[in-house]
Amino acid sequence: MSTVGLSILVLVAGLAHTAPLPPEARQEPPEQQAEQAPLGGLWPRWPLQEDDDGEPERGFFPLVGTVVAGSGFSAGVGYRDYGLFGSPVGFEVTGLASLRGYQLYRAHFGLLSRHRRILDLRPADETVSSLMDDRRHARPGVAVYLDARYRYLPRSWFYGIGPDSRKADRADYLLKGGALDLVVQGQVTPTFGFSARAGVLGSAVDEGRDGAWPAAHDQFTEEQAPGLLDPPRYMVAGLGAAFDTRDDLDDRRRAVFLSAAAWRFDQTDGDRFDFTRLAVDARVYLAPPLLPGLVAVRTLVATDLADERDEVPFFIQNALGGTDSLRAFGASRWQDTAVAHAAVEYRVLAHRLVEVAPFLDVGAVGPGLSRIVAGKLKVGGGIGLRARWNGATIARMDWAWGSEGKRVVLDTGVVF
Repeated sequence: MSTVGLSILVLVAGLAHTAPLPPEARQEPPEQQAEQAPLGGLWPRWPLQEDDDGEPERGFFPLVGTVVAGSGFSAGVGYRDYGLFGSPVGFEVTGLASLRGYQLYRAHFGLLSRHRRILDLRPADETVSSLMDDRRHARPGVAVYLDARYRYLPRSWFYGIGPDSRKADRADYLLKGGALDLVVQGQVTPTFGFSARAGVLGSAVDEGRDGAWPAAHDQFTEEQAPGLLDPPRYMVAGLGAAFDTRDDLDDRRRAVFLSAAAWRFDQTDGDRFDFTRLAVDARVYLAPPLLPGLVAVRTLVATDLADERDEVPFFIQNALGGTDSLRAFGASRWQDTAVAHAAVEYRVLAHRLVEVAPFLDVGAVGPGLSRIVAGKLKVGGGIGLRARWNGATIARMDWAWGSEGKRVVLDTGVVF
């Protein structure tokens, strides 16, 4: 069997194993619901058996997805034990790798039993389009733990900064580094949750491993790509909150998802790269009258605030393009210190296992929200096919086209 064929089998098996149960299957008996009132029963019960979705609290589990946009499908394995020696303390370790050489390793330690069912603010250097991990079935609860992470991204792309960057200037670089955060998550009610992180972040930039493209170190200068020659180390702190009325992660009815996040980056080895990041993500899900299906609309706005003498490293800047924003363009195709993005999808079930979704993406970047030029909007459209199982989207394929050509986007889960 070919490597690609084996990868597809691993993907399908992993998705089938991890596909969420339908909402009705997740309903708890009335007496159990009463025990988990919004402000009561926040801490886990012991001894631990299974979580609210029936997943074991102890043992090995498969991982299928992507390390980052552009990494390609990735697979891995994890091990968790959420009740060490009958205590409320547990741990979880995971490893994920792609055929293109991308790698991600994580370890969690602390009060973890509820963390997979609570809104999570993702690490500081995640792309702005995925700052909040919303692919969770919210349950009231609290989690407090340490999150250690190391990632290795050997074929990252950089085209230059600003709306006038050129596709012909595409360069390749390797980004690697580790982070250690203290994480606090609180799901106050099924519709409102918050998450906070504080810790250290280190990064290193080297020549990329894709010989088909010039190295960023040869294509750009330190002035054109701040942080290229001397990447900063950071102390970081962030806070995020979300209001979510969806009954499920892939809702079929009217619902909203509203979130906001703020991050502070303080350089430990100087002050040239100090800045603050603010982001707002608003989504609306509507059932159109007289028509089948669902209309999903998303608006995302983010900006980095810094003193006139400070800069934002190019590899942490806000960016659009890839699997979840401006899908007609490659990963991180457009980047700057401020971005604005809007997307609309019309999702219609062609079969209980297949969904068709025409979509339109619009976005822009600039050196500040007030300096984003409407005349330089980037537009992309397309149509998607989604594989569904037990009432949820488990994988998707989007055909997208824009001013720079056509692309096929493959990923797991819904785009938003």
